[in-house]
Amino acid sequence: MVERFHRSLKAAIRCHEKKGWVESLPSVLLGFRAVFREDLNSTVAELVYGSPISLPGEFIYTKASPICTEYNFVETLRDYMNNLRPVETQNHGKRPTFIFQALPSCSFVFVRRDATRSSLESPYEGPYRVIERFKKYYSIDIRGKTKQISIDRLKPAFINIENPETDTQKYTKTNSNHSHTAIQNNQKSILQNTQTITKSGRVVRKTVRFQI
Repeated sequence: MVERFHRSLKAAIRCHEKKGWVESLPSVLLGFRAVFREDLNSTVAELVYGSPISLPGEFIYTKASPICTEYNFVETLRDYMNNLRPVETQNHGKRPTFIFQALPSCSFVFVRRDATRSSLESPYEGPYRVIERFKKYYSIDIRGKTKQISIDRLKPAFINIENPETDTQKYTKTNSNHSHTAIQNNQKSILQNTQTITKSGRVVRKTVRFQI
């Protein structure tokens, strides 16, 4: 009996959403005393006091809602629509582009490689000299050629200005070293072709006839 009453009491209190349970408890208990029980054919208060409880009319009948004219309806609708605001959708695909703070003032930059690279390969190339700056890209001297590179691929290079050695100069030195090495290799191959070497590694010198 207590458990069944507890369920009914809890359901009645939860019907009052805008009030706390302490404020709504007196009216809920008053309703339990005044409700007609079919099994008893009477109310609880009538069993205790011998007569039913007199309830105010507002407890049963609600006040009639005021007449809503067309003007009031339009004003209410305008206020309601003014309070509505569209919610901005979240776009997770847009990522902020990171730009180095020293990039607008540096004279040399590194260029990031976007292609697939090996595990021991450097992610940047350079340094290269900056020729001209634009809003979205820079003009850079790459091995003697002017190329436009986007600023999101650039990284400032802090090098010694007195004797800067760019990647273009390294490329020129490398080409000159390769050419010098190629000439030496060609000379060695010519000498090896003219000489005869035995299996033991001895060089056979041909005798020159009619040598005076």
